Amino acid sequence: MDWLNFFLLGWGRWFTIYVVVQILAAAIVRGKLRLVVLSPAVVMAYVAVTTLRAYQHDSNLWPILMIFASPPIAVITALAGLACWLHQRRRSTAST
Repeated sequence: MDWLNFFLLGWGRWFTIYVVVQILAAAIVRGKLRLVVLSPAVVMAYVAVTTLRAYQHDSNLWPILMIFASPPIAVITALAGLACWLHQRRRSTAST
């Protein structure tokens, strides 16, 4: 239950928000622009691996990188997803 509280109500909630935004952005964007939307996942994969390693080594600061990286990456992913979706929408209405 502590993990659930951490990722839904505590310091880890931004990581949860990022994951949801990443899934939604990848679902709504099609074609080559999906790579743009998925590019923050590379950074967050590094953050997740680093966080897990710190936790395994019993570091008292294990979530610090995740806490600081998740909010800006979530916002960047949301903005990139929105921009790509709007671009695709404009392109599809212009060709009709």
